[in-house]
Amino acid sequence: MVPTFVQAGHKLKDFWMKQIGDKKEERITITAIIPKITLDVIGLVESELAQAYKTLVNRNPLPLYTAFEENLSFIRKLPIPYYKQHYDSLKIIRNISEKLIAEQKNATVRGKDLMSLLVMTLLISGHGTTSASLSWALYFLAKNPDIQDRLRKEVLAVFTDPPALIRHNIKDEIMDGYVVPKNTPLMIAIYAIHHDPSIWGDDAEDFNPSRWLNPEIKSKVTNNNFIPFGAGPTSCLGLKMAHLELKSILAVIIRNLEFRLVEGYTFKKKFIGLSKPIPGIDLWISKVDS
Repeated sequence: MVPTFVQAGHKLKDFWMKQIGDKKEERITITAIIPKITLDVIGLVESELAQAYKTLVNRNPLPLYTAFEENLSFIRKLPIPYYKQHYDSLKIIRNISEKLIAEQKNATVRGKDLMSLLVMTLLISGHGTTSASLSWALYFLAKNPDIQDRLRKEVLAVFTDPPALIRHNIKDEIMDGYVVPKNTPLMIAIYAIHHDPSIWGDDAEDFNPSRWLNPEIKSKVTNNNFIPFGAGPTSCLGLKMAHLELKSILAVIIRNLEFRLVEGYTFKKKFIGLSKPIPGIDLWISKVDS
């Protein structure tokens, strides 16, 4: 998969270089293209699957449809092109997923095979988390040019977190004096855990990659307090793939391009499944001198 990720990195690099052209630098909304590039990774592997997935993630229903959906769920079953595309895409993804699993099992797969659902989960989770992480990484590197320069030198020499998790208790529990009935939705506040000064230091709110070189902090890090992909049997299936994709694309980008903040530009951080910048991140991008 690494060559595929590197190919995606070069595609993103070439796209931005074309926008810069002969200019010294160009102001670019990086969040406008990064999700498309990470989505294209799927297309580089399986085009039919990519097209089906793109149809799902690019759904943009009319307000009228949304209003009817909320109150009249049966409308989704009507022969309307918008819904037909949706269900056709789901069918394609399911069929390809089942085919992949059947080939591994050397047997026919019937019904909603668990593994076929896991394949769909990998696709959906991998696309969103990687694009969000890459956007935030470039923003913080632009905000910290000294760290960006160190990373670029390292790349030349050698080559984000969901806000919370929801879990359900499997039996009645008493927590801190409160009775918590079985199957109660429990929120694990990942953002709060990852910004706890008692673990990460007094600068827990700051972008400081050097903290990972601090022996005292490293000794405190466990699977209970560093959980960007969850932990245990319910952790994210795409963890290793997401790491590879993010590192591969970032290495290509940072080797060839330099990023800096747009003075006065602001955005709001909103938690929409993942932490996302609204309306997006604008950065000045320039080519790195060879």
